[in-house]
Amino acid sequence: MITTLLHVVTTIFLFNICKIEAQCQGSVNTNPIYTTPPVLLNTSQDGNGKLYITGGDSNPVKVLHLYGTPYEMGYAQGELLGDEILSLYTQFWGYLDEFIAPYVKDLPYLIQNLIETFGVQAALEAEVVLTELFVPQHFEDEIRGLADALQIEFAEVMKIMLFPELIKGNFICEMNLKDIIQYL
Repeated sequence: MITTLLHVVTTIFLFNICKIEAQCQGSVNTNPIYTTPPVLLNTSQDGNGKLYITGGDSNPVKVLHLYGTPYEMGYAQGELLGDEILSLYTQFWGYLDEFIAPYVKDLPYLIQNLIETFGVQAALEAEVVLTELFVPQHFEDEIRGLADALQIEFAEVMKIMLFPELIKGNFICEMNLKDIIQYL
């Protein structure tokens, strides 16, 4: 379920940051549009989030509606999608070094050096410190709510959230989409 959502998000992300040629070699999407109303699966304890499912049995898609302050929305997200997020969290750290290794050479020299000398974790910690003044308060509050709901350190969640900033999106366009999807 969450894999399908991640595929959609990844595809949108790639198309937004990469230059798309007008000569698309893909095929027309003939999949039907979902017309059935979403079904409520769960509501957060404080009422600031509702989790729905749609798409039928063959391709279920979760839809999350969040309400309240950024902190409350982050907390509701963690409460309603906690198992899926924790699974992705574990997988992320498991494949990070392998995933980034072929592309380190394409990163700016200072980031390359930091990763090669101290590892990706240290580079992410540095990224958190370097961007601290530039992260909007509402973003930080939402991540703090998510971290609290998942009972994970705030700094750990921020490192994952700032991974795209660390790599500056440099290698995403050069990667084969199949390489990305195999990790999801």
